[in-house]
Amino acid sequence: MTLNRRLCGTGFMSFVFIAALLFSFLQGCGSSDEGEVVKPPDSGTVTDDDDSGTVTDDDDSGTVIDDDDSGTVTDDDDDSGTVTDDDDSGTVTDDDDDDVPINPDSTVMDYRNTDASIIPAEYVEAVKNNLHVVYQHTSHGSQIISGMNALRDYAPFSGRYSWSDDGSSGLDLDDYGIMSGYHDLSTEDSEDANGDTPWAIATRELLDKPENYHVNVIMWSWCSIHGHNIERYIRNMENLIAEYGAGGTSTRAADHPVEFVFMTGHTQGQGEEGNVAQAAAQIRQHCVENGRWLIDYYTIECYDPDGNYFGDLDVDDDLSYSGGNWAEQYLDRHPGSLLEVLVMGDGESYSGCPSCAHSDEDEGQRESTLNCVLKGQAAWHLFARIAGWSGSL
Repeated sequence: MTLNRRLCGTGFMSFVFIAALLFSFLQGCGSSDEGEVVKPPDSGTVTDDDDSGTVTDDDDSGTVIDDDDSGTVTDDDDDSGTVTDDDDSGTVTDDDDDDVPINPDSTVMDYRNTDASIIPAEYVEAVKNNLHVVYQHTSHGSQIISGMNALRDYAPFSGRYSWSDDGSSGLDLDDYGIMSGYHDLSTEDSEDANGDTPWAIATRELLDKPENYHVNVIMWSWCSIHGHNIERYIRNMENLIAEYGAGGTSTRAADHPVEFVFMTGHTQGQGEEGNVAQAAAQIRQHCVENGRWLIDYYTIECYDPDGNYFGDLDVDDDLSYSGGNWAEQYLDRHPGSLLEVLVMGDGESYSGCPSCAHSDEDEGQRESTLNCVLKGQAAWHLFARIAGWSGSL
């Protein structure tokens, strides 16, 4: 406020009037009648109980509670990321630095892409309406399917993540749909005189049949990737993309292009210098540089959902490492969380994820089925990206 009048003589009454206005204004700055909250600097707790519902915490405590009727809560601090919304709107935003960020490499699904709940509903529906996936794998590859089953069967999701082998409901995902029997990238890692692998030849045979022109996503997984020829894998994948991808040379490509999904192998307790880690890095670098789709099994097993890293601690495919089992430790830190329910069940009719190949109670650690739950959610991230989601929230 600017005062241009001189306060003297008969202007004394004006001075009194203006002082009163200033006093009233300053009093209003400290009230919460208009929904603005002024927080004591040391408490770290911000509460808005009025009718505006706008609460902002920019300090270092990060505890924000909104009990009003608007449900707008924002936490922009750097330390805690704790936000609570108890009203009827459910709008809660946490922008602190403790959350694991979304992977900026939009074609690579890794440990930062394991929360399917953030996928907008419209893209979940786009997946179910538009994608026709064929997936070939053996036991380790089945971890994605086990995780997807846990999501599909959880009643509170109300069918949001439904899928079926024949496309009769939800996402059409033809499991074991390319070669009958026990076949994956590991078992089929050889080549003929033309440099073609058996898995690539079988993929061509599938895609060339007119009755399969609806298929628009192909996935092959590894069992153990240790010692396999990664250059040959990448070359054969790129050949398929050149033939059947958008603008490809195949007769079907113009009207029925296909997306191909790369995958890395699971961990094997070798640490950062092992062959498995090197193979994963080579595949990941190729996908990042060339914009190829990837489900990164390796890093999903190297990081827990809090972003803690175990790749230098001899992590293995059941999520055990030199200091214990990170799945058990994570769930102990997050009792009652959605992930715990999806893994362990709700104690009533929902059994969670009771089986996860190479990573379950048969291996001595039921909590390890978290491995499958995370990979199932990474698969939904992948499908949503293919269906058009940018990955932004």
